[in-house]
Amino acid sequence: MTYAEAHQAALHWTAALDALGVTAGGTVATMLPPGIDYTALVLGIAWSPGVEVPINNAAKGALLQYILADSAAQVLFIHERLLAALDLVDLAATGVRAVIVFGEALPDRPESAVSWRTASDVLAATPTAADASGLQGPRDRAIAWIMYTSGTTGQSKGVMCTWRQVRESTACMAPLDQMSPGDGYYSVLPLFHQAGRAALFAAAMFEGRCVYRASFKTDRFWSDIAETRCTATMMMPVMAKFLLAAPPSDLDASTPLKYVAMVPLLPEIDAFRNRFGVTARTGFNMTELAMPILTEGLDQTVAGSCGKVRDGFECRLVDSDDQEVAIGETGELIVRAREPWTLMAGYWNQPEKTVEAWRNLWFHTGDSFFRDDDGNYFYVDRLKDALRRRGENISSIEVETEINAHPAVAESAVIGVPAEDGEQEVMAFIRVEPGHTVTEADVYQFLQPRLARYMLPRYIRFIDSFPKTEATLRIQKAKLREIGVDGQTWESA
Repeated sequence: MTYAEAHQAALHWTAALDALGVTAGGTVATMLPPGIDYTALVLGIAWSPGVEVPINNAAKGALLQYILADSAAQVLFIHERLLAALDLVDLAATGVRAVIVFGEALPDRPESAVSWRTASDVLAATPTAADASGLQGPRDRAIAWIMYTSGTTGQSKGVMCTWRQVRESTACMAPLDQMSPGDGYYSVLPLFHQAGRAALFAAAMFEGRCVYRASFKTDRFWSDIAETRCTATMMMPVMAKFLLAAPPSDLDASTPLKYVAMVPLLPEIDAFRNRFGVTARTGFNMTELAMPILTEGLDQTVAGSCGKVRDGFECRLVDSDDQEVAIGETGELIVRAREPWTLMAGYWNQPEKTVEAWRNLWFHTGDSFFRDDDGNYFYVDRLKDALRRRGENISSIEVETEINAHPAVAESAVIGVPAEDGEQEVMAFIRVEPGHTVTEADVYQFLQPRLARYMLPRYIRFIDSFPKTEATLRIQKAKLREIGVDGQTWESA
């Protein structure tokens, strides 16, 4: 699809949204896989007076019911392959008055108050596109979309992302000054996340191509890159690990790919760069932010760092009383921007959560970091994932790094479980590499010379597969906490 075709398709959807009765500030929910159809709808909503609510395609049941109701979505756009997610949802109770299905499958639903139509029928009933002559691009302060983040101590929160924030985040996803209209951005990340959308808008910024694949496929990645001549991409470290573990190929260092954005960097990033002939950039971001920390160049030079504070932002590391900690000490990262509308506009319908996050006029990330004398920031852990054992603070990531160094370990996750003294004990979940034979005691002995005694796992449990998020393949530690210490858990003496 050309830029002109995308623009016309977007304006067609803008007119259709008007015909559907989407009002100024009204919300429109979307549950769709990446692709041209979704892109046209995203842009069409942007031109309309409505606000999009992208929903994780894995959502269903109570979570989906909550998001639709909380966001006050007037219309839901959904792909026919995802319709089963609505089986346990009372649409009429959410306030949704129209469901638009991408595909031909219209289920027989009992909700008399909800209209069901296909996307093709909606477009066919709106023969003309919106008049672009009177349309103006959204202002910096306008809400681009509302993205719901996973709740940690309560229900998910809807983050109101501004268009200024989108632009600032996107500019960090590729070295725009080195990109040209002949370049392409390859994306395997979903459009219900900021990172997935960054590919589309980054490509637009350098007038290049955006190429979607609905999900990451190790065996298709390099052939896709070669076929589509893409020069930039963003990936999660687990994806890079899969590529690095794959057998060598003639394509490894001969494809057009030059630039990789990876957050965080794979520990074996040097091997990845050398094998595939790419440069890498990393940083730190959240749905609420706009990449305040970024590596200055295309290649990381300080091992383990996610970069320095970039121009336009202020960052501090503080203790529980918001007092700044000394250089080298661990503290919570708090952020603010120098220009207006660069960070989120707040949490939808949750002013008290907005005030809590912005206490003392700084946004509190909930992440712990330390920094060195040169201003390099090092991520330690989510505050909720940090452990405290026998008076010592423990980073789950530091323990996982040492566990993963064992040749028989494919991946691991460390959590805290209740201890008799009211603090926590360290528990490690481990997936063993296929073909390897190892015992829990073997792993424990491997760790003894590598970890401080208070960091050694008291409990180890082997697991066949980890529960992971569908989009980013991150291990869901909350589900591991539900398992906890059970009959299959090994305990150290």
